[in-house]
Amino acid sequence: MTYQASFTTEGTYIADSLIGGNSALLVSKQVTIHDGPALARGSVLGQITATGFYCLSEQTATDGSENPLVILGEDIPESATGRSALVYTRGDFVDLGLVIGTGHTADSIADQLRMRQIFIVPAVA
Repeated sequence: MTYQASFTTEGTYIADSLIGGNSALLVSKQVTIHDGPALARGSVLGQITATGFYCLSEQTATDGSENPLVILGEDIPESATGRSALVYTRGDFVDLGLVIGTGHTADSIADQLRMRQIFIVPAVA
């Protein structure tokens, strides 16, 4: 029997500059997203205390989501409450790849995320 190697294209990888370190160190989980606008991969999310749902963390929120906790790992289309999504709970992420809510900056959320083993690193040209 003769075996011959062949190559096929399984897909195309398009780098989005979100992951800033060794991807083997990433930790992720599934969470439930609160209703609202579409969210892009790299969005910094907080958790609403009353429901446990996640949404874009904004500094002026008063429902618990003002505290950044996780990084969204996939694009989420606009939809009703209950959307399931993959989020990163640990890893290194490039500051320019993050979608940061109103009132926050990469510097203002860095310490809170660092306590959760999420590290924001500067983009390298």
